[in-house]
Amino acid sequence: MGLPIFLSLIPLFLIVFIMYKQAGRTSYGGVPEKTSLLYLTMGILWIILSDKVLNFIVTDKNRLTYIQTFKGWFYVVITTAILYLILSKYMEQLHKSHRELSITYSELKKYGIILQEQIEEKELSKRALDASERRYKSLYEAISGGVIVQDSTGKIIDVNNIAAEILGLSMEDMKGTTILDTEGSLIYPDGKILTKENHPAMLVMKTCKPIRNATIGIIHPTTKQYRWLLVNAQPILDKSNTPKEVVTTFIDITDLKSAEETIRYQSYHDPLTGLPNRTHFLDKLTQGIAHFYRKKKSFALLFIDLDRFKHINDSLGHNVGDDLLIKVAAKFKELLTPDDLVARLGGDEFVILLQNVTQSETPDLVAKEILNHFNKPLNLGTQEIHITPSIGIAIYPRDGGSPVDLLKNSELAMYKAKDSGKNKYNFYSEDLQKMVYQRHILENSMRKSLEREDFEVYYQPQVDITCNQIVGVEALIRWKHPELGMISPSHFIPIAEETGLIIPMEEWVLHTACNQVKEWQQKYNKSLRLAVNISPHHFQHENLLKTIIKTINNTNFCGNSLELEITETAAMQNVVFTIKVIENLRKMGIEICIDDFGTGYSSLGYLKKFTIHKIKIDRSFICNLTNNTNDAAITDAVIALSHSLNLMVVAEGVETEEQLELLRGKGCNYIQGYYFKPPIPAMEMEELLKEQNTNLQEALAD
Repeated sequence: MGLPIFLSLIPLFLIVFIMYKQAGRTSYGGVPEKTSLLYLTMGILWIILSDKVLNFIVTDKNRLTYIQTFKGWFYVVITTAILYLILSKYMEQLHKSHRELSITYSELKKYGIILQEQIEEKELSKRALDASERRYKSLYEAISGGVIVQDSTGKIIDVNNIAAEILGLSMEDMKGTTILDTEGSLIYPDGKILTKENHPAMLVMKTCKPIRNATIGIIHPTTKQYRWLLVNAQPILDKSNTPKEVVTTFIDITDLKSAEETIRYQSYHDPLTGLPNRTHFLDKLTQGIAHFYRKKKSFALLFIDLDRFKHINDSLGHNVGDDLLIKVAAKFKELLTPDDLVARLGGDEFVILLQNVTQSETPDLVAKEILNHFNKPLNLGTQEIHITPSIGIAIYPRDGGSPVDLLKNSELAMYKAKDSGKNKYNFYSEDLQKMVYQRHILENSMRKSLEREDFEVYYQPQVDITCNQIVGVEALIRWKHPELGMISPSHFIPIAEETGLIIPMEEWVLHTACNQVKEWQQKYNKSLRLAVNISPHHFQHENLLKTIIKTINNTNFCGNSLELEITETAAMQNVVFTIKVIENLRKMGIEICIDDFGTGYSSLGYLKKFTIHKIKIDRSFICNLTNNTNDAAITDAVIALSHSLNLMVVAEGVETEEQLELLRGKGCNYIQGYYFKPPIPAMEMEELLKEQNTNLQEALAD
């Protein structure tokens, strides 16, 4: 029996061995396997050993059967208790492990949450960084100026599109190069060439200080023209405050700099003629005084004013006046040497600085040359303009040691030249101060006299040479100054013309004379004519016709009795305008007389186009009529020409009976002059008309 039992136990031991080995490889630490193995082992041992022991102890089969019944229950109870203990311990360990696992899980979960938060935070930081980089890149490219980033050696590590466009290069070509290699020829405004040592970026790297608003010029590689940049450079510091990079920003200010140069040029030059202006000239004059003071040398200042320019400007228009000034400026530049300086002070005033005055007669020669060049008319498109200059000359240091004194004294000399008849030059002298003072007094007094109507109209008779009867009067203005007494028209009329006072003065004369002659016509002679002088300045004025119409309407004077005397120079200034004015005057019945015929710029071709009524022979031909064959010949020619054109002739300045008879013999129509009567006040003129009217009535009665 022993051998069969042993042999039957071999598979059992094999199973037990396999289960034991397998127990360590399963989950839960092999507890289920080990428990099953223990239960199996106990069961086998119990079956084998319990029967052996009972058979050995109990011999009674009935008792043995009874005990074996309880043996099974005992085994169940024992194994149940053992299993309970085993499973309780296991479950306790399992609960402990579960608690530890729960704690570990909670901690892991907490760490997981923290880790997740960190991951999410890093993700947010990454997204923010990406967004920041995108914004930076957008700003980097959208900024209106160029941006260049350089390392400590000057090599470009980053650049934006604007920088490349401004510099005329590509971004690829710029990266990795130095700023000097990229920009080529660079200069500062003072002409200093930029080297590596004085370049803003390198200076910032060296000094660790930013550079603000530096102006740099660069030759553009395409246009080969300088472009001007406004540059700022800022260092980027590391933790040790050492510059590791430099950010350079710049904008193109070429247009701005060009505008500044234009403004600077305009501030020192006359915009119309391109000549230096008053500011520029005074600067040069100040420098010249300092220079010549050290050299103990002289220079001359020529102050030039154009005669009758205001009249031309007002009558022909500002466009013609501007063209004339441009032509005059060009003439001055042609006449002068490069060392001389001509400037326009304003209006029609020019000034010339003659630096090389090595001889005392140098200013005379230059002034004469200027006058000679202006003897010929200036061509302005379809028009020919006659303009003459009056020149005043001051010498440094004789006539002044400062710019103000030299300008003032040369201007005084110019006024003296004007008073001497215009188209002349004159040197400054101390006597001019007195003349200027008197001129100033006359101008101020003239204005006050016009306001108070202190002037007086004198009348000179015009006599029909065939019957010795007064057929008209010429109205002439006279001025008796309350302090200076009677002032000659030759003194105050030129001042009135230059200041523009001649227009209100002649308007007053016209209005006063129309009222007076209207009264005489009603009293003595309804056919009495009135002649009134109109200055060139007034004749070319745009309001002339309105003034005459207004005067005729206000005085109720008949236009057929009015005669306007103008000089041939005034008529020739603007022929088209003159023809138009004369035609409008003729429509009102007003007739035109050419005064001082033969003394100006005569043009017989245009004379026939003027619908004039009368020609007045100038007194300069009449005074020598009896003893100068040339004057007699000119008088004959004027009378013959006038009659051939169906014009009446007036000879003024007749002083002797011999002159009267010669004129009568030549067929002259009218005379006026001291032989018959000088200009006389209205009261005397009325007595003369009254006397003539009485004599005429007596003659008719006889």
